[in-house]
Amino acid sequence: MKKKVTNNGGVTAIYVRRSVADRDNNSLSIESQKEDCIRNVGEDCVYRLYCNNGFSGKDTEHRPAFQQMMSDAREGLISRSVVKKYDRFSRNMREYLNITD
Repeated sequence: MKKKVTNNGGVTAIYVRRSVADRDNNSLSIESQKEDCIRNVGEDCVYRLYCNNGFSGKDTEHRPAFQQMMSDAREGLISRSVVKKYDRFSRNMREYLNITD
């Protein structure tokens, strides 16, 4: 059973990404990722959806919705970010760890 993530107030960023290479994997569809994230945080959670459909996870700088989410986080508009699995955030583990630190 997955543990529910708690958010002590604030807006949750739900980030979903599907690359062209993922098009045959229905579990990574944008809708599936969104539903899994909402189920994890709770349907009563206030969230903002950031979606990059058709973008590679190779790096973060070429994904407009990801950049907007990071800008919103720096401005204090969101209190946490949730993804279905970490490779939706970034396939580059070093980049992932630097951003989440």
